[in-house]
Amino acid sequence: MFEKFAIFCLEKDVNNAHYINDKFYDLSNQKGLDIKVEYADICPVPDKAAYHEEHLLDAFAQSIQNYYDKKVLPQVRESGGAIKHSQFIFLVIMPDHTNHQDFYSFLKNKINCDSPVISQFVANRTIQRDNDRIFLNIIRQMNAKFGGDPSRMQFGEEISDQTMLVGIDRKSTRLN
Repeated sequence: MFEKFAIFCLEKDVNNAHYINDKFYDLSNQKGLDIKVEYADICPVPDKAAYHEEHLLDAFAQSIQNYYDKKVLPQVRESGGAIKHSQFIFLVIMPDHTNHQDFYSFLKNKINCDSPVISQFVANRTIQRDNDRIFLNIIRQMNAKFGGDPSRMQFGEEISDQTMLVGIDRKSTRLN
């Protein structure tokens, strides 16, 4: 279950954050998935940070760190270790005008080092495509990062029972 979930985006993309939030919630209920997606906290980053790439990266990193310090750490501490960092997920909506590879690499490293939770990145333009299959794939990716078994999730009628799913991680060429 995606309960401890936050979405980070520019202020101008908050509507897309609400949209993906609603889509995830609705699809997890409508498609009979073996996972339940709750509504995420939406954490807007000031639009003025978008004028310079280095300010944008710093603003996202600061927003993520603030959320981690205020919401994640207290829950981990209060639970006495019953809640782990790995039970949280941060979804980052990458702004359209950025170099996505640089943006992703910088923030992924910051999250892994400074606020160690699971993260998922999605391009703003991907959300705007409004394609349920894309949203389902993002949910499946997030579920796999939590250790879920994507082969046990139910798929839509458009994917036959004869379909084999294969995933390849480009960095390690590990087969999933």
